[in-house]
Amino acid sequence: MASFTELVNGMKTAFRSGKTKSYEWRRQQLEGVLKLMDENREEITDALKKDLHKPKLEAVVFEIDFCRNDLIETMNNLKEWMKPEKVKKSLANFMDTCYIQKEPFGVAMVIGAWNYPIQLTIMPMVKKSLMNLMDTAYIKKEPYGVALVIGAWNYPIQLTIMPLFGALAAGNCVLLKPSEVSWNTAQLLEKLIPKYLDNDCVKVVNGGVAETTALLKERYDYVFYTGNTFVGKIVMKAASEYLTPVTLELGGKSPVYVDKNCDLKAVANRLMWGKTCNAGQTCIAPDYVMCTKDVQEQLIQSMKTTLGEFFPDDPSKSESYGRMVNSRHFQRVKKMIDSNQDSIAIGGDTNEKDNYISPTILKDIKFTDAAMNEEVFKRI
Repeated sequence: MASFTELVNGMKTAFRSGKTKSYEWRRQQLEGVLKLMDENREEITDALKKDLHKPKLEAVVFEIDFCRNDLIETMNNLKEWMKPEKVKKSLANFMDTCYIQKEPFGVAMVIGAWNYPIQLTIMPMVKKSLMNLMDTAYIKKEPYGVALVIGAWNYPIQLTIMPLFGALAAGNCVLLKPSEVSWNTAQLLEKLIPKYLDNDCVKVVNGGVAETTALLKERYDYVFYTGNTFVGKIVMKAASEYLTPVTLELGGKSPVYVDKNCDLKAVANRLMWGKTCNAGQTCIAPDYVMCTKDVQEQLIQSMKTTLGEFFPDDPSKSESYGRMVNSRHFQRVKKMIDSNQDSIAIGGDTNEKDNYISPTILKDIKFTDAAMNEEVFKRI
């Protein structure tokens, strides 16, 4: 833990030097990330294959090129985004008097203080005088400082690299913690990042729960976490110790409503694409369908046809069909399938040796069923 404290303090010293604020430094870091992506495409796709059995097409489209496109967009707009943002005024509002309008949140818990036990709340006027009547207002963007970025395992390049270069573009130092679940990709990032980025301002820490727990005890200026809700609560609790601003990108149920007037073939294609891509391990993948009974049977037949077009032979033998990331995730899904044997409309096949789950559709599911009590995050 002492070493993490020294690591973070060293990054804070680097940030206080002011070098991250310049356009030149930010541009150099973004170019470094782009170079990392371009010069190591094969190593990246190989690591993703080892971790997730991720097909090369998915690795290139949803990991590498997805990042590259957003990165290039950031590089092209960086100078403009760094400019102070002028607060616009026109002849119509030039002489306006500004007010701060207070709006209610809802039900609030108020804990009073002893020194001013009674205090009125008023709508304060933003004062103007002849001294500032002609002033022009700007919003100047400033970096936070040292940001902790905790990546996710399901898209271990996209969901780690994108918040990294976003933070760098904003002029922050970044302590990167890749997910240990996608271990090969995490090790690759630890090896490559020091070769391309400023070693004083960008650090990579690999490890499991113990290392992440220790990292969260340090004081950062911003925390960015992508993952499940359970860990998200732990991250939020740790950040609250220092009132550190946090961004949590968490999972959840992604419902799909199918109306009787829909083009069921198009719906089936989109549902099966979203659910088979990355082995269903995507936070915005369709999770469950709401429809009438007659639509359900027609849709199941359409999805069966679509799956036959996607995988004419056994999906387990297809090079473009991924796997569960590890045995723990496989067992969780297998248990879900086993407990709903009577509801299986399509699929339900599993192979523990290589964490294989066939495309599976459960029908007549109720909101009280186990499959509806958590994010499925798999091909069900």
